[in-house]
Amino acid sequence: MKNNWEKPYLIGALEDNHGGDSGLAKDLISLAGSAGMDAISVRRWSKNEAFTQEYLKKPYLGVTRSEMYSEIEIDIKALGDLRQLCSSLNISFIGAPYDLVSLGELCDLDADFIQIEHGLLTHNELLSAAAKTGKHIFLVASRCTDDEIQYALNLVDSKNLTLLHSVNTETISVQKSAIGIISYLSQRFDIPVGYYGTDPGIESAIAAYTLGARCIQKPFTTDHRLPGLGHAKSLDRDEIRSLRIHLDDIFDSLNFNGPRVPMSFEVVAAGSGRVALVPVRDLMAGEILDQDMLTVKLTDKGISPSKIDKIVGKPLAYDTLAGEPLTFGMLGD
Repeated sequence: MKNNWEKPYLIGALEDNHGGDSGLAKDLISLAGSAGMDAISVRRWSKNEAFTQEYLKKPYLGVTRSEMYSEIEIDIKALGDLRQLCSSLNISFIGAPYDLVSLGELCDLDADFIQIEHGLLTHNELLSAAAKTGKHIFLVASRCTDDEIQYALNLVDSKNLTLLHSVNTETISVQKSAIGIISYLSQRFDIPVGYYGTDPGIESAIAAYTLGARCIQKPFTTDHRLPGLGHAKSLDRDEIRSLRIHLDDIFDSLNFNGPRVPMSFEVVAAGSGRVALVPVRDLMAGEILDQDMLTVKLTDKGISPSKIDKIVGKPLAYDTLAGEPLTFGMLGD
């Protein structure tokens, strides 16, 4: 019997791995398309709209945050080229605005979906404006409480939204990915839940899918050795392909549920044995079967011991040798 498990939707997060280089961003998107991703997410901000001046003046890795954001920003024309590249590769373009100006720019580019990023969960103006676009929203839930999630859900249409569980910290391992919360979030808020994994590797992403994550989002890179903090923890081409294959295989497996019956591929499996009822001695045609005449042995055909009540008291239609598996065709009326 088939279940209604949804096919995994795999999103690649560009994050800051392009370093402001539109050429590298194009290479990343091309990689995403060839490796089997369904969509990519791209961040967009207007510095003076999104951040306070005090925040922008703070140091970050030897420069100010203002300088850092300027360095990794992709201009709007190049962003339009990235959007067109996604269309040509048949992968969806998810815009992740940090402010209302950026939301408008992404809508002008006809972004397929909108993502509300880490730290923006309670940005009421952005949430309300995003909801008015009518586009599906991916809502990243990291460093937040249930009450804050509910606050955000009150501002958007929960029928047009996927909540993405994520753990946002500088260093994260599989053990700290907290994917067990996915089932809780799905039941607590009765909405689709996905997983935005920032830990290295594919293990937590696979486990998250089996726990009910409707989509998986992971940062990705063309080369782990590229400069920048994000590349080392991101998936490369081989890891993306491996994740895609594993998720699709698990999807096929999860789409079987009860009642338990032999699968078609089990029935035809060569040499796979099952236990069956066999006579303990030679029996003559016409003998009435009773339980003492029978034992159980491993074979490749025959009547299951679970059906012994259906054959006890029945006559044999044919002479039967000891150890020969019984079949219903060997029984008389």
